Amino acid sequence: MAHTATFIGFGGVGARYPVATLAELGYYVLMPNIRGSSGYGIDYRMANYKDWGGGDYEDLVAGVRFVVEKYDLPKSRVGMLGWSYGGYLTALALTRSREWPDGIELNSVAIGGGIIDLISHTGTTDISRILRDSFGGYYWESDELRQFYEDRSPIYHVQNATAYTLICHGVDDPRVPISQAYQLHYALKTQWAGLVEKRLVAFVGYPKSGTDRKSG
Repeated sequence: MAHTATFIGFGGVGARYPVATLAELGYYVLMPNIRGSSGYGIDYRMANYKDWGGGDYEDLVAGVRFVVEKYDLPKSRVGMLGWSYGGYLTALALTRSREWPDGIELNSVAIGGGIIDLISHTGTTDISRILRDSFGGYYWESDELRQFYEDRSPIYHVQNATAYTLICHGVDDPRVPISQAYQLHYALKTQWAGLVEKRLVAFVGYPKSGTDRKSG
């Protein structure tokens, strides 16, 4: 099969996307345990403190590069899926994949319940303090923090997006409000509207659904 698929996210990402089915169909599947995730102790769990979208994102890119090189896969047939924090990193990859090494291209993404703008997320999520605790402060507390929030937010790099995009989000999500998904959908749809070779962006909202996509 001339494809490679990359899946990222914490916890039950396999319950949200048909990972096993894709592997059975012949796709190469990578589910990296990037820094900041669980299973390797407290130090590893805290390894992305004040570094969302930094070292953890580099781990993801390194994993993609390893799989593509090891199995001699087509560099232009990479896809990525993620939900919640995995959705955030997938959105970040969508807007930063032009920086990927060795000519590897991100062809398509599915972003589920992902944070798109860390600034607008502050005060709209039901756990805003996690941003302060994770980054060492809110964006308004210093120029350095505001720059960090912007640099690690996919929306501020959206002009670089080229991959086919599916956005999935719970309509009643209090943790990652659906306004995050609206921002990305509008930005992609607007900037791709005048292209001769249009990129496809689709949006799916799940009624009565939150971060875990279960009915409430």
